[in-house]
Amino acid sequence: ARGDRRGDAAERHDQEEAGELFEDFVERQPLEEVYDTVHIPALALAETHWQLGELNEGKHKFIMQSLKEMIQDRGERQQEMQAVKDAADAPATDAPASDGDESRASAINSTGCSVLCLPARTEADEITALMLAQVLETKGCVVHAVSVTSMAGEMVDLVDRYTADIVCVSA
Repeated sequence: ARGDRRGDAAERHDQEEAGELFEDFVERQPLEEVYDTVHIPALALAETHWQLGELNEGKHKFIMQSLKEMIQDRGERQQEMQAVKDAADAPATDAPASDGDESRASAINSTGCSVLCLPARTEADEITALMLAQVLETKGCVVHAVSVTSMAGEMVDLVDRYTADIVCVSA
């Protein structure tokens, strides 16, 4: 058990260091370039080694979870920065405040396209869809990325309900 704790601590340290490197890259390069040159190759490499049996289930799960958390954290920071920018750009009015997400979506939707990102079957597909969603959001699109845990029937229903201009299937 002692060795496991050291391993867990080392993995957490590795994850923190990877997160710091990711943020450093994003400060110096466009998000899509970081995803194209760092995250997608890392994801593809992990998937390849796992499918070949060269990576155990626990390590594969750790890599997938780490990548997903980094991307989700980046998405949350991106939304916070956009909310601050929107608040600074918004004219002062006496009208009652509406739901922030709804007003942001309406503002973006009036200028950009609507995209639905669906993962084909694996967590790697979901992570790739999350990356695409973030990049498209920086371009002014309204994007909805679906979890891989959604059933195929639910995804079909989403396509019908969401009325997206574009549906992307990540595989």
